[in-house]
Amino acid sequence: MNLSIATNPTTEQLDLECHQLWIDVQSGNKLAFRHLYDLYLDDLFSYGRRITSDESVIEDCIHDVFTDIWKYKNNIQIKSSLKFYLFKSLQRKVIHVLKASRKYQASDINEVYLEGVPSYEEDLISEQTEKERKKKFNSSLQQLTKRQREIIKLRYQDNFSNEEISDIMNLSIESTYNLISKAIGKLKKVLR
Repeated sequence: MNLSIATNPTTEQLDLECHQLWIDVQSGNKLAFRHLYDLYLDDLFSYGRRITSDESVIEDCIHDVFTDIWKYKNNIQIKSSLKFYLFKSLQRKVIHVLKASRKYQASDINEVYLEGVPSYEEDLISEQTEKERKKKFNSSLQQLTKRQREIIKLRYQDNFSNEEISDIMNLSIESTYNLISKAIGKLKKVLR
């Protein structure tokens, strides 16, 4: 039995969800567009704060990015990831506004480009490192007992609460905590 544990959706799951969301946006689905906006608004705002402290510029640029996305949705081709496209678009818009308002010197803007969104190579390295980490983790799961693997899967893959797990596995709450603790302890030893 090969269990894959993820406290959050995997990169592949997110990529698939974002791909479908993008297809829906391109087909003119306004709910999908709103979902895309809601999904990335906070991340984009946080990223914008790394470029400038002017929140009104950030808000206007985010609005412009999404306005352009809706306006040009059928002509936009996303080459790496939707998130990367959004971050890079925001970066370009903010830099353009800052240059136009002459609030920053050219040297300040260059630093933003250098510190900005990770390069494609950095993304690939990060993705490969994550795959290797997951592979090592999944192989270490095989060293757990069947019940330990089951409780780890229920807790961290299926995201059940400890109370729900105790009902599913027919255990007391205390036994549930103990079994999770022992399974995690064994995993830590194996992964060292």
